[in-house]
Amino acid sequence: MKQATILFALLLVLGAGCPNATLTSDFKPTVGASSTPSTETGNEGPYDRQLVTAISYDGFEYLPIEDGWITDQANVPDLVRTDDGTLYLYYTGWIVGDRLNETAVAISKDEGVSWSFHYLTFEDAPEGYGSFVDPDVVLLDDGTFRLYFTSGDWVGSGIYFAESTDGIHFTFLGAAVKPVESSVLDSTTIHINDTWHMYVMTSEGVQKIWHLLSDDGITWEITEMTQFVIDGISYMPSNGIWIDGVFYLFMFNSETGDIRSQSTTDGYNWTVDKEVHIGPLDDGRAMMDATVIQRTDGSYLMVYVTTVQ
Repeated sequence: MKQATILFALLLVLGAGCPNATLTSDFKPTVGASSTPSTETGNEGPYDRQLVTAISYDGFEYLPIEDGWITDQANVPDLVRTDDGTLYLYYTGWIVGDRLNETAVAISKDEGVSWSFHYLTFEDAPEGYGSFVDPDVVLLDDGTFRLYFTSGDWVGSGIYFAESTDGIHFTFLGAAVKPVESSVLDSTTIHINDTWHMYVMTSEGVQKIWHLLSDDGITWEITEMTQFVIDGISYMPSNGIWIDGVFYLFMFNSETGDIRSQSTTDGYNWTVDKEVHIGPLDDGRAMMDATVIQRTDGSYLMVYVTTVQ
């Protein structure tokens, strides 16, 4: 009995079985901005952007968290929470440890207070593809992480997907949406009433977003071209959350600098919500590409993108 007690105490010291045990990071968060590569014609990448947190107690009005910085040179975050309360924050970074232009995951065992940073692996990934970027993750009912992402070959970009049981080690499963004569990128995927909805960007921007449907989240069919307009301005969808039986899809416009939402109960009919959830920042910087989860204490944690100050 004494030996068992000593062993149990040792396990507690080491963090085994403790929900707030810290994982060992593969790399440190990046600090500071990078210049835009000369090969890039625009600045929509993660080069001068950062991930920061905000909090809400009703899911609608958010306030920036002091010292809520997570990492620089990061973009397109997507946040999920597993049943044990662990947070998985997927994002595309420019400098990611000793790698470049890659999707990684930050994991928190204390509901967003601290993070460990991890490289992703993709078993069975084919050669000849570009970087896997723009993560779009969905937790399936059995706990599987299904990750949609943008990649492509010399023909053009499309949406591919992979699955994982631990959120770090993925198996590449193929193309989800890969048009023959055009490119799509940056998916947003929602599961509502047994139907999967995916919104993807095209070369024509936020004015012509593809809306696709699926019964299983694997085989997709385009149903319409759409856009999300608020006060006469087209917004870009990012991620959403269920609150009291209503799904709120958060969206942003880098010119207005704020984060708004439209809501639905069926995935087809959308209502413009009156609230400006947050933004722009007091110093004028835009707040973009928000992702939100509800924490175990009932509060809501938002991770948003802004520019490095």
